Amino acid sequence: MSETTTNADNRRMRPMRRLAARILPAANLIVYECPAGRSANIETMVFCNTHSAKVTLRVFHLIPGETAGTTNALFYELDCAAYTSTVVEFAIHMGAGDRIVCRAGTASHICATLYGVESGV
Repeated sequence: MSETTTNADNRRMRPMRRLAARILPAANLIVYECPAGRSANIETMVFCNTHSAKVTLRVFHLIPGETAGTTNALFYELDCAAYTSTVVEFAIHMGAGDRIVCRAGTASHICATLYGVESGV
């Protein structure tokens, strides 16, 4: 996926911050939930595999009332090679109560870190 130079420059000028960092279990975990009265733009996700073997990963974007499944998966069985980080850059706009939920194929070997911007509604 590529982006124009203007888009890349605009992204670099916005003050992103770390919104969440979690070690993933082998079950669904809410990594980030947009607070009430706020909106958020997730712009970068980093998945760091600290294990000596490949670990798969699932990532879901849920709106209030949804449960994680194939219909709201962003990544499903994404391979994270041993001792590497997978960096995903894109924009996901989230409203209050929206969640990013993740799970690893092997517990305690993937750290998920999300960077972006929160703002008042």
